[in-house]
Amino acid sequence: MRPTARPGRYQLEAAIAALHEDAANAEETDWAQILAWCDDLVTLTGDPVREDPAAVLGRAVAVGHVLGAPAGLRETDRLREVLGERHPWHAVRGHLHELSGDLPAAATAYAAAARRATNVAERDHLVRQAARARAAELCKNSRLTERPP
Repeated sequence: MRPTARPGRYQLEAAIAALHEDAANAEETDWAQILAWCDDLVTLTGDPVREDPAAVLGRAVAVGHVLGAPAGLRETDRLREVLGERHPWHAVRGHLHELSGDLPAAATAYAAAARRATNVAERDHLVRQAARARAAELCKNSRLTERPP
């Protein structure tokens, strides 16, 4: 009888992608299962922060959805020294700030990510994310200051 093998990188990545695909939206995503698979994914290397930064950043997003945005942001804080100058680190922080409702911080993080992006398509997407977060904050503030007729 063969021992059961642990799932490998591609199996875990495919499983995570399938959960995203199966969910109608982010709220319906099984984030707890994604977090469990991200935990498995980061154990596949000796130094996941350096060897697989996408996995540790993906894990931070999952932590933010399962345990709350502040917990996800704390995960990114401990990655700052190694990943803090890379655009994905700032993009993940933008998402987590947005998840927490801190739209000014989200816009700032998305803009920082855009400045560091080396791919035009990614940069343009991040610029749009920053603009969307700023616009949402302006709309929120204008609703708060409107007075009924």
